Amino acid sequence: MSERHLIREQKFIQGQEKEEPPIVGHADVVDAFESAGYGLNSYLKGLLLEDKGTYDSRKGSGFTQATYHALKGDFGSVGMLFNEVICRKLRDKGKGIDVEKLATALQKLQHPDSRLFARLILQQFKPYQPKESDTILQSTSERIIIVGACMAAEMYYLEFVNNPGIYKCRGGDFGRMNVITDETGEPIMLEKEGLGDNFSCITLKETVLNGKQLPPGTLMAIVYPLTAAVAERMDFSREKFTSREIPLSQCKFTALRFSTLVADPKDRARAFGKHYDYQKDHPNVYPGFDQTTIQDLAQRARSMLK
Repeated sequence: MSERHLIREQKFIQGQEKEEPPIVGHADVVDAFESAGYGLNSYLKGLLLEDKGTYDSRKGSGFTQATYHALKGDFGSVGMLFNEVICRKLRDKGKGIDVEKLATALQKLQHPDSRLFARLILQQFKPYQPKESDTILQSTSERIIIVGACMAAEMYYLEFVNNPGIYKCRGGDFGRMNVITDETGEPIMLEKEGLGDNFSCITLKETVLNGKQLPPGTLMAIVYPLTAAVAERMDFSREKFTSREIPLSQCKFTALRFSTLVADPKDRARAFGKHYDYQKDHPNVYPGFDQTTIQDLAQRARSMLK
């Protein structure tokens, strides 16, 4: 049990717990790493425990930021992941981490969102070997200006389900949602265009990128050339802002962060903390924040293709 949990339990026993809000965050992830003998560095630990000062009005809660860093590869080395004591021990022994031991400890995590984050960390040290049935994404070697990662990104996808129709965007124009489909015509992602930052999308099913399994609801940066193959699937003869269907085979990606839609509605408040609270405080901007699921987005995307 972490020190933070122990203090909270002692206060509860002493009758001092009543006025304190429930713990929000991922102390279970911190505890699991510590139980395996791998204490996390103070920065990542602070993000996962939602320590005071970690919330950012643009970047979101600590967990939101932790997923961004994990997908970016910032925790892909021992020195960037563990505390100084652990790093020194590993250097002295001249070996890396025991991935299997760590995986065993992390398998005991109860919260689905905690398991998804832990899987990201593990797969940085032991990349996932994709199966034939997996949806494998192409990564881009091009430098992409990272867009669509701020905490406001969810608003457009929530509007897509709960306020369908015309989308108002900056500049007074109207935007659209494009559907990224695989070779069978199944929707894999939604790309927003003219809605906040362009060239960003959300996954509608689990995908694999650079040896990492990405859950449905992951935000991505996207690039694709306007080749004949792409243009063939885009009907420019229709109304100016009618949605486009774009083949996945022509697209390349960079992963951004988990959206709040990664978590089940019942887990969302605990998992995303103040990021979720912000959505709750602005329900007109984030319609359906507490009930919309990725399945809802996928169903809406399928209806557009009929």
